Amino acid sequence: MDEFVKAELEDAGVNVDETLRRFMNNEALMIKFLKKFVDDENMKQLRTLIADKKYQEVLPVAHTLKGVCGNLGFVKLYELFSRMCQDCRSEQYENLDDMFAQTEEDYAKVVEAIKKI
Repeated sequence: MDEFVKAELEDAGVNVDETLRRFMNNEALMIKFLKKFVDDENMKQLRTLIADKKYQEVLPVAHTLKGVCGNLGFVKLYELFSRMCQDCRSEQYENLDDMFAQTEEDYAKVVEAIKKI
């Protein structure tokens, strides 16, 4: 992987070395899955749920994104989705809008970094 791209991914909160290890050092396979993330529809669905204030429906989508982000080494996003899941489980929805705004920022950084691969 190009060092510039690796640095951009790391700046966006991606643990590239750990993710590559998860993919058994198969860089091509890792890149394939990173690029699939860009086309994943879960973030779009979550955006709609938050905008429509359907907070009771957020948990399964946030949980899916948490798992994907954890597997792909998106440390910042994983932490945000983890907190979102915790809040939804305890039915504490008052911070979801602000948390989602931060998630959108970090998500955009990750997607932009991936698009440079």
